[in-house]
Amino acid sequence: MKKQMRNVSAMLGVLVLLTCAVSLFIGCGPEREVPVYTKENITLKFNNNSGISCHIEITGRADSGTIFDTTEWKSWFDFPSVLKTEIPNGSEKEITIKDVVVYGKSKKREYKYNPVFDIHVISEDTVYKSSWNRFKAESKDQYSFGIFHIKKGKDEYNKDALIVDFSN
Repeated sequence: MKKQMRNVSAMLGVLVLLTCAVSLFIGCGPEREVPVYTKENITLKFNNNSGISCHIEITGRADSGTIFDTTEWKSWFDFPSVLKTEIPNGSEKEITIKDVVVYGKSKKREYKYNPVFDIHVISEDTVYKSSWNRFKAESKDQYSFGIFHIKKGKDEYNKDALIVDFSN
């Protein structure tokens, strides 16, 4: 009986030692940096004075521009695409892009994320080519307070196209 009690006591002692060792090992590791990301909706205004009705598609990403991907941090996030929104000739329309990451913060660091918009202008007139235009913002609100103008122009191959430019 005493031998059994001694064995049980030894096993309990080993179990306590193992539990303490595991707790010590887990508790002493470096604290993981867990960022929290803030998302906002961004609204862009378009004005079509090209003489031709068209459609707009917007894709893109939110880009930190300063960090590289790690297990905790991401350097960029794709945002949800806005597919084929009609903008009739002579009209103005606002398009909202939802859930764009604009900020990331952890206990140790914080980063701003700026949107990069890829805007595809699709002409309804086959004489004018469609075009892709990229607008890289230096702040989340840079393109929110002006107007994207859709107009006739020339593409990089000097072909007639619908192009878009921005003005405040």
